[in-house]
Amino acid sequence: AKKRSNDVVTAEQQWWRAEPDPNTDAAAAAKVQALETERRALLATLLGSNWDTPETNQAPRTMAALTGPVLGELSPETKQAVQEISARSQQRGAAYLESLRKDGKEQDPIEVARMRQQTREELAKVLTPPQLEEFLLRYSSNASALRKDLRGFELSPDEFRNLFRALDPIDQQLQLNYTGVDATSVQQRAMLQKQRDDALRLALGPDRYREYQLARDSALREAVTAAQQAGAPSQAVQTVYQINQAVAQEQQRIQNDATLTPDEKAAQLAAVNQEQKSARDRALGLTAAVPQLPPQPPGLSPSQVYSYRPGETVDQIANRYGVSSTAIFNANPTVDFNVLQRGQQINIPPSPAPPAPPTPP
Repeated sequence: AKKRSNDVVTAEQQWWRAEPDPNTDAAAAAKVQALETERRALLATLLGSNWDTPETNQAPRTMAALTGPVLGELSPETKQAVQEISARSQQRGAAYLESLRKDGKEQDPIEVARMRQQTREELAKVLTPPQLEEFLLRYSSNASALRKDLRGFELSPDEFRNLFRALDPIDQQLQLNYTGVDATSVQQRAMLQKQRDDALRLALGPDRYREYQLARDSALREAVTAAQQAGAPSQAVQTVYQINQAVAQEQQRIQNDATLTPDEKAAQLAAVNQEQKSARDRALGLTAAVPQLPPQPPGLSPSQVYSYRPGETVDQIANRYGVSSTAIFNANPTVDFNVLQRGQQINIPPSPAPPAPPTPP
C-alpha cells in the first residue's frame, strides 16, 4: 500500500485536467501491475502456494494517492487518518447502494449530498484548510463534475483552482436543494444557478468565458469555424449558429417520429442537410447550392412541380422555394393537403421577385 501511494504517479495528480494523459495512465497501470505481481509472489513465499483463497485474494482497496507538494508532506499519522476516512466514506456509499438495491429504490440526491458532506467534515478535523482544498481538488465529486464540464477547454492549474473555489460552495447548496417542487424551492434553485453562472463568468473573465462557451457548444463552435473559413463578418456567426440550432431540432424531430420508415427518415434528413447548407451559404455570402429534386413530368420546370415526401409540412416546402403557404394552396385547388401520399405532385408557383433597391437620394 505504501508503494502504491508513493511510487505510482497517476493522471489524477494533474487534478486540473479534464482529459487524463494516456501515457501517464499507461505507466501507472504498468507500475500497479508490477506491484501486484510482487505482492502475490511475496505472499506465496510467506504462506505457501495455497495462500490464494477467496478470503486472502481480495483486490486491494482503492486508496487516495496522497502525493504532491501539499498532501505529500502530511505526516504518516495524518495520511493514515485520511485513508481511514476515505475508506469509511466508500463503505457508507456501498452500504447505501446495497440497501437501495434490496428495497428496489432509487438514489436520493440529497442523501448522497449529506454523506459527502459528512466525509468533508471528518476530513476537516484532520486536515488544515489548504490541505483539505488540495484533497477536494483531486478527489471530490464536485471537482470531478467540474472537470467533466470543462472537457475540451484547457485550463491552467490556477484557473481550475480559482473556478473550484468560486463554484464549490454554490454546488454544495444546489445538491442539498436538489428536490422540491414548491415555488420556493424552484425559485431558490434558479437563484443558485444564476449565482453559479455569474461566478463562472467572473472567475474566467470575458475572453476566457467566451472560449469556454465555444468549447461546450458544438453548434456555436461549428458556426465560428464556418465564418472564419468563409471570411464572413462576425455578425454571420450568430445567423449560422441559429441555423445550426434549428437544424439540430428538426433532425431530432425526424429521428423521434415513429410514423416514418428508415428510408423516409433518411430522405428527410438528407433534405434538411441540404436546406442547412443552402441557408448557411446565404448567411456566409456564398453561392447557395441548388437542391437536387426528383425527376419531374415532361414540360414542367423543376421550379414548378415537387414530389411530396411523408412527414413534410407545407410550410417547409414553401420556405424551400421562397413562396408562401397560401400561394401553394391556391396553386393546387384539387389537392387535399390533409391526406398527401408519397410522390404526390405539388405545383409550386413562381417565387415573387425581390423588391428593387431604393433609389439613392
